[in-house]
Amino acid sequence: MGSPQDSSLITVGPWGGPGGCEWNYVAKSGIAEIAISVGWVVDSLSFKGVDDNCKGEYSKKFGGKGGESTVITINWPKEYLTSISGTYNTYQGHCVVESLCFYTNCTKYGPYGCTNGTPFKFPLEDREIVGFFGRAGDFIDAVGVYQKGPSIPIVTIKANEGITMNMDLPRQIGPWGGNKGKAWDDGLFVAVQQIDVHVRDGVIVAIQCKYHSKDDKPVLSKRQGGGGATTIYRIELEHCSCENLIGISGFYGPLDGNCCLEVVHSISFYTNKGKYGPFGTEIGTFFNTTVSNGKVVGFHGKSGEYLDAIGWIQMVTGVCRLSCTYFVASGPKTDLVLFGQELVTDMGSTPDSSLITVGPWGGPGGCEWNYVAKSGIAEIAISVGWVVDSLIFKGVDDKCKGEYSKKFGGNGGESKVANEAIKMDMDLPRQIGPWGGNKGKAWDDGLFVAVQQIDVHVRDGVVVAIQCKYHGKDDKPVLSKRQGGGGATTINRVRNIEIFLYHQIV
Repeated sequence: MGSPQDSSLITVGPWGGPGGCEWNYVAKSGIAEIAISVGWVVDSLSFKGVDDNCKGEYSKKFGGKGGESTVITINWPKEYLTSISGTYNTYQGHCVVESLCFYTNCTKYGPYGCTNGTPFKFPLEDREIVGFFGRAGDFIDAVGVYQKGPSIPIVTIKANEGITMNMDLPRQIGPWGGNKGKAWDDGLFVAVQQIDVHVRDGVIVAIQCKYHSKDDKPVLSKRQGGGGATTIYRIELEHCSCENLIGISGFYGPLDGNCCLEVVHSISFYTNKGKYGPFGTEIGTFFNTTVSNGKVVGFHGKSGEYLDAIGWIQMVTGVCRLSCTYFVASGPKTDLVLFGQELVTDMGSTPDSSLITVGPWGGPGGCEWNYVAKSGIAEIAISVGWVVDSLIFKGVDDKCKGEYSKKFGGNGGESKVANEAIKMDMDLPRQIGPWGGNKGKAWDDGLFVAVQQIDVHVRDGVVVAIQCKYHGKDDKPVLSKRQGGGGATTINRVRNIEIFLYHQIV
């Protein structure tokens, strides 16, 4: 058996000798049955555990095959184990458990076995025993218990309505925090229903979420982080009023001055109704994200004894603009002509008779429309609701001078944004890096109007470095530092790039 997953359990013991192999068992919710076999000493133990629905599961048999078996039935959940006692002694040259006695909140069972050896016990407390561990071979060499820890107060927090995040910020989705701990990912769901933030000494120890699944059922995640919290802050989102989680902010930094261990010190959650938090102490490096027209549908990060790092997955319903120049390889060039039918009567330009028409696809309604670029199409603006509402195009001539078409279609679309470019209702999970390893020095080129050029430095099939030229706000080119090492054998240069991603265009 493996060790218990719940680090909030308290281990007591073991008592006995060093022989045999390790074993353990932890019930999902409680222990309803104990089978103990006893001869001169305790030969074996096995258990029946139950979950919250009282569905039972049996453990394997720990110990040998000898002794007379007795089954103890516990009326869980009204009755539950609270303590054990017993004796250990030398038998056949080994120190083993000689006898055991079990205590519940209602009565005492045992002792089972002889009681001539060294006694052991621990004080009776009203805390439930939910598992056992120890060592065993032909007999039970040693035994200990897993006991539930002290109850932690749960504080339900209401949002500070009216406090929202500044939307004029660059967008970066984590995780933020340290590089230690084990990576975790709750997965992708429809929405977040509840968040429990575990805090101790002003530090975030763990986070646990309840999600709304695609089959309309609640799903409780694992507790991501360690145990020992002194307070659990609970956030319950009001789904009846369409409250959705849209972003987080917080602080991370070294734990108690230990520069080798960075953890999340503080965290705040933002919904379309307001702000929850901050939880923890606001010290260290600040992180945040831009609020968008989407919602958070899952969390990921790193954790061990603490919440080392946190990030999330977001469903995006926003506005995007994509622009690009294209390269034509040797060979014939085919121009793409877009045409169809819409709900207005004004005609666009007439296509060149040498062009090849493909389509149209769709229905017979509306009035005819068409648009042909002088040289190529550099931009497409599409408005979408339940269907495609409208299209606009930007064409360029041979000198890359642009001109915009009129708007073909209606004024609809689920999200109404003035002068909108590509307006998409994108039901796609969005997660932005960085991707790669945890070593190296962090870098950030900053925020610019556009990317003009990218140099990719490669050696032996590995990317050694990257260097970019940006278009600054003052209409001047800005060359970044070379991010990475030297010694590249090839530099691959990408030119004439314009890639924009907007959440709102006015």
